[in-house]
Amino acid sequence: MTQTLAEPVKSGGRHANTTLVVPFLSLGGLAFAVLQSLVAPAFPTIAREFGVDTGQISWIPTAYLLSASVLTPIPGRLGDMIGRRRVLIPVLAVLAALLVPGTRRRP
Repeated sequence: MTQTLAEPVKSGGRHANTTLVVPFLSLGGLAFAVLQSLVAPAFPTIAREFGVDTGQISWIPTAYLLSASVLTPIPGRLGDMIGRRRVLIPVLAVLAALLVPGTRRRP
């Protein structure tokens, strides 16, 4: 009995540069994790701004996580339709642009 192995199919397409893909995916995962935990340290400031105690604003993390879980599949679907890299890089750029003003200290 003889066995013939098929030759591997050669693709003419471009291969992803793994040295760039892994850091960008790691940055995306880290950014998502940081964003999910950013609300908790802001509770005292939010309570002070609205003039309520911290117990009365317990709905904020629920609303934040709910909105994040509802909106997360949208960039995922866009990535499937037009390409992951074409979606991931602009999403990370918008995230960085929104976080920079939040890091400034107010007098």
